[in-house]
Amino acid sequence: MKYLKYLVILICIGTVSCKKVIDLYPQSNLNTGTYYSTADEVRAGLTGAYNGLQRTMANEWQLTELRSDNSKQGVPASTSSVNRDLSDMDMFIPASTHQGMYTYWLATYNNIRNANIVLERLGVVYEPSAGTINLNAIEIDISDSIRKQLAGEALFLRAYHYFNMVRLFGGVFLIHTPVSAAARALLHCTRCLAPPA
Repeated sequence: MKYLKYLVILICIGTVSCKKVIDLYPQSNLNTGTYYSTADEVRAGLTGAYNGLQRTMANEWQLTELRSDNSKQGVPASTSSVNRDLSDMDMFIPASTHQGMYTYWLATYNNIRNANIVLERLGVVYEPSAGTINLNAIEIDISDSIRKQLAGEALFLRAYHYFNMVRLFGGVFLIHTPVSAAARALLHCTRCLAPPA
């Protein structure tokens, strides 16, 4: 009976209490909308894009070196799932659900997104119809030479990833602006990169 009394009190408090949902975003959290406001923060973002190369390199050897004569699958007849995946990659018969390919694809496009965020904050705009890259005015206090250097490095990282993606997969999505998580579901490419004929 004592527990029933406490239960009734909790139910009353729950039904009478505030109906307003408080969902405040912590002001101390960093995000892409507020972080890139100084040259040092842009440099930190570019360092993050360089750091993203590690994730792609972890699986890139499976797609390049393992499939060449530079390396050899040690246990091709093994039945363990890791060795089976590597053997399938070595024999050019990977399944469409191959974890190494999936991980490489995601890591590459995540790092392309990181480079695109840096480029957007530096005011770099790619004009697909003309095939030109322009620098727009920005609010960050940064010298023109440093801005061009950082933009060049970010453009190189993005081009490096696209070079590898076209080399490994053929035509891929060309994304030259940061894509939000909500827009990824509706992603369509304006132009695809295709391998040279």
